[in-house]
Amino acid sequence: MLSIIISSYQPLYYNQLVKNISETIGDGFSYEIIQIWNPSLISITKAYNDGAEKSQYDHLLFLHEDLIFHTQNWGNILIQNLSDERTGIIGVAGSSYVPHAPSSWTVSEKYNFIHLLQGNKNNNEYISQFKTPQKRNPVFAVDGVF
Repeated sequence: MLSIIISSYQPLYYNQLVKNISETIGDGFSYEIIQIWNPSLISITKAYNDGAEKSQYDHLLFLHEDLIFHTQNWGNILIQNLSDERTGIIGVAGSSYVPHAPSSWTVSEKYNFIHLLQGNKNNNEYISQFKTPQKRNPVFAVDGVF
């Protein structure tokens, strides 16, 4: 049902994420994890595209490896939202404006939408990054974190 593609270069984070996914995605949920080993040899875009070519499911989820999911049964929630005909892409950080000049998606606070917890390196302290009052926002670009 879901192909999870991870650009990876830190085994500790990758292994933590794989364990966390299995514990939180939801019982009986069908998924595969595609690890693209990438110690700064290729761009994250190339890594994600390589993973997409190897995927077996129609729904693709691109993740950074230093994530922790807190929501239980998030796999079914994600698929339910992807099934909404108004949905083209889902992300936890993105922008409703992208200039013609090359830039990051974080163009301006005015256009940014962020809905995540930012943790420290030890994952024992979190800063709320809920800067979006509504859960659904039209965007042109999303960050590769999710």
